[in-house]
Amino acid sequence: MAKRAIRFSISNQKGFRSATWKCFAQTHKDDFYLACREMKGAMKVSFHETGKWHVGFDEGFLDKKAHKNSPLLVDRFPSKWQEPKELLPGVRLAFRIIVPEYVITVPKKEEKRSLVWIPSPPLGKGVEISIFLTHPESKVSSWPGANAMGTSLVGKIDLESGKKVWVVYRVIDLPPLRVPTTRGKATFFRDLTPEELKGQGLRAMGAGEDKYGTWYFRECVVKKVERNK
Repeated sequence: MAKRAIRFSISNQKGFRSATWKCFAQTHKDDFYLACREMKGAMKVSFHETGKWHVGFDEGFLDKKAHKNSPLLVDRFPSKWQEPKELLPGVRLAFRIIVPEYVITVPKKEEKRSLVWIPSPPLGKGVEISIFLTHPESKVSSWPGANAMGTSLVGKIDLESGKKVWVVYRVIDLPPLRVPTTRGKATFFRDLTPEELKGQGLRAMGAGEDKYGTWYFRECVVKKVERNK
């Protein structure tokens, strides 16, 4: 049976890891998905065979956590886009995940399911994980970016039509992080309890779109800061 899911994370030699991810496909369809375990099923990225792709929140999560006036209750897809243009004939860069070296802070424990462990980048660098979609007619000798980008392979999923989903990675210089200057109380979700704000596994995902029409997440660490009274 063809492999239908790839689970991966980044780990360092000190025994810590980043968030863990799952790229997976449906049976009898060319739809595939990307989810982060730290988000506990609240949100995933969907890549539909129709070419209509989006980031979507789970309806059950919104029923429990969204404020009554949250716009997500009207439309649970905060980002929608058409699949990007091909980089090469039959090759699309579907999505990217950028993981800075300094966010690898979650204690690494024994995993119940098999994970592909990506080595931590050098201090001050980051790992760029890219998800490619290739058509059967594409001329990919090994995996996308192996020669031109210097990527290493994480895994591959064969879709029903003969298309392939590739997960690859490489070490990069970190792009500038644009921090919003707007301050105020978030209104999309109900406030977290103090208990939910404990631990080292809290994550936030910055999102954006590059000039080629490919969306990406940037993993960030969430820290609770006590205000002076």
